Amino acid sequence: MRGPFDFEHADPWSSDVVDVESLNAQLSDAVLSRIEEVRRAAPLGPRELGSSTLLGLGPAGSGKTHLFVRVRRRLGPRAAFVLVRPEIGIEATPRHVLTQIVDSLQHPASGTTDRQLDVIAASMLAAVSGERVGPHVLIEQLRQRDERLREDLIERATAHLEALYPEVWTDYLERLLRAPFLPAPDRRAANAWLAGREMNDVQLSRLGGGASLTEADVLPALRTLAVVAAHGSPIVLVFDQLENLVTTEHQSSRIAAHGNLISELHDSVRGLVIVQLALDAEWDRNIRPKLAASHRSRVESKLFELSLPTPDQREELVRAWLGRLPEAERGEPFPWPFTPEQLQAWRRATVMTPRMLMIACREALQPSLAPAAARANEPAGGAEAPPSTSIEDRLSELWALHLARGRAELQDVASDGRGLDAERLASALMVAADLADLEPSTTTDRVTRIVTLQRPGRQLRIVQHAHPRSVAAALQHAAAAEDPARSVVVREHTLAFSPTWTKVDEYARELGARGVGWVWLAAEDATRLVALHDFLAAGRSQDLAGSDGRPLDFAVVERWVKQDLDWQSWPGVRSALFGLDREDASVEHEPVPPAPAPRPPTPKPPPGADSLRTPTLVVLRRLRVASVDRLLREVRHVDPGATATSVSHELAQAGSAVAWYGRRLCVFVEREP
Repeated sequence: MRGPFDFEHADPWSSDVVDVESLNAQLSDAVLSRIEEVRRAAPLGPRELGSSTLLGLGPAGSGKTHLFVRVRRRLGPRAAFVLVRPEIGIEATPRHVLTQIVDSLQHPASGTTDRQLDVIAASMLAAVSGERVGPHVLIEQLRQRDERLREDLIERATAHLEALYPEVWTDYLERLLRAPFLPAPDRRAANAWLAGREMNDVQLSRLGGGASLTEADVLPALRTLAVVAAHGSPIVLVFDQLENLVTTEHQSSRIAAHGNLISELHDSVRGLVIVQLALDAEWDRNIRPKLAASHRSRVESKLFELSLPTPDQREELVRAWLGRLPEAERGEPFPWPFTPEQLQAWRRATVMTPRMLMIACREALQPSLAPAAARANEPAGGAEAPPSTSIEDRLSELWALHLARGRAELQDVASDGRGLDAERLASALMVAADLADLEPSTTTDRVTRIVTLQRPGRQLRIVQHAHPRSVAAALQHAAAAEDPARSVVVREHTLAFSPTWTKVDEYARELGARGVGWVWLAAEDATRLVALHDFLAAGRSQDLAGSDGRPLDFAVVERWVKQDLDWQSWPGVRSALFGLDREDASVEHEPVPPAPAPRPPTPKPPPGADSLRTPTLVVLRRLRVASVDRLLREVRHVDPGATATSVSHELAQAGSAVAWYGRRLCVFVEREP
């Protein structure tokens, strides 16, 4: 079980976060008020139901993510929450918002096991059936009912909503209401269709035919989804990290696109509660001046200034965290186990974010772990050991965290039977290209997302399409380019062309003959690229903090990436961005990637290999380098019973697999095969 001081990286989808509700309560209370207004207005019809926009601006560390968690926890299934962060270099569109909404609706509603999408459908059906039961109970009841009776209720709900809101799209509405009751494969297909993603023939056949959503379908889909949700679980659409609209190139167009998007959602879609969050300095200096007056009237219609905790709120946070300690670990009256002097120092500090305060409490509470192996390696002559966590070590830890999140994202995408969205991959490639000063920009040619690298004059065509007709069209557009030899087709290796796609194979071979390059992006390269995108986005938002909780300057983060991460050596980056020839890298002119080589027999583990399978070594191998305090905290996530003694023992048993720098910093050492 994680301790109360182990939540420095807040998970927006977690409910297990300590909160002081007076902190920035004006914004969270306004969100709660808007949600109740939507719930009351929805049954009254279009004249009463509208959308609202709220803007929260504050310094780094003012707890924007905690606001999201707070409102989710207080409302539970009474609202559906969506978190949208900018794709760097990509202009926001209604289709992107629709995709993000449906993806977020796959998360469970706070305090329940039911997906937010299921709660939305159940609330609408409950409004028609007249049954006074909660969404969870109604979902289970309907799953057990005869399909004919369930379909009758869905038809009644469709007729009721169409009569009240003539603008709803009944095809979308019916598929939305049926989604909770479909078997898993059909449900995945329904989610892809509802999200506006392109679908292949197998997915479409599961839905009884039809076609993927066109651009003309996107706004009707958004209007329908928002109106349905307004009847029981209104959608709270949170745009976070908006400072990432500000980059060195083409920022004016992206800021204008955001203003257009918010204005269109506000004016054309009923029942949304739109919340925008950004750093105040970036907004005032770089975003507000580039917004048209007509956009500002909507984007900034209700502005809230977020602040850091006051001295009293800091004390409340400490009390709340200590209240989460097990009863057996509570001793003397507050502020024990801290001293009154420590508490007063935290209260008097000029700047103190919740993260800084949490880390200060943790450092004061937990004694350092100094294993015997470390003491044996202590430098002779009483030389002082290096600090427990340098900035480089800290950035390595934060990079490992983002890499793990990237792997989880790729696994989720693979479980849905698809690849990364083209915009997601294009944005990640643009971030890498910008690091290399290749002057990237992005456009579309109606069917393909294109990243243009100005300096080498290369075009990366992101061909992530699911349907063979779309792939063929994308390849035809590449062939029709002014200089096909300067084009490179990029597609994930996991999306290899089916042998039945004969027309695609024909076009691909023709492109190869014209000198068009192919990059089949391996899963690990895709993981690294999305992790790099999010790591730098977090750095620009000042969400990356040093070991003391203070936000790291973006210049420090970017310099570490350029000097220490060695991102230029990633095969996918070398192939796509730097155009290495076939002999050196994975730029292939063959349309189908080669089959993976057979795995060699698994060798017998060497003597002492069991010591490398302990929780401590498994975690250290993932982190590569960590302070022992950090290692203990991470091990407790996978082994709640771990103690300082057990971790020290497992480190000592690992022998040469662990190297020590001073007494507090350990490094995993790969053994020679």
